[in-house]
Amino acid sequence: GSQTLSIKSEFLVGGLHPNSDTDYATVATAYVKDVIVKQAYATLRKYIVPEQDAHTIAAAVAAGFMAHYSGEEKLTDKPLLDESKLVLWSRVVLGMQRYVIDGLWNDTSIKGDNNCVIDLVTGMEK
Repeated sequence: GSQTLSIKSEFLVGGLHPNSDTDYATVATAYVKDVIVKQAYATLRKYIVPEQDAHTIAAAVAAGFMAHYSGEEKLTDKPLLDESKLVLWSRVVLGMQRYVIDGLWNDTSIKGDNNCVIDLVTGMEK
């Protein structure tokens, strides 16, 4: 009847990790970030990006994905990537793939991804 869709997200992860005293959410977040860093690093190394630069860029990629996965990415929270510390080839590779990192920080939602109401007629957020 109202032609609206209400979305309310809640984090369901809680409690202690079964193999430690650590909160499960902390372990899960660290695991996901680690996987992203490793994948980004491996990809950068295939482009012959030097090891240290690959680590630096992979960390920036992981930060973007983690913010994106949270559903409330904010461009103001994007960490600074000091390109002056990268060799020329690394800057070239980064420049050609910058849209990946920048796109992860581009939240098109006006009010928020995790809690919002969408007008199904217009497709716009209320």
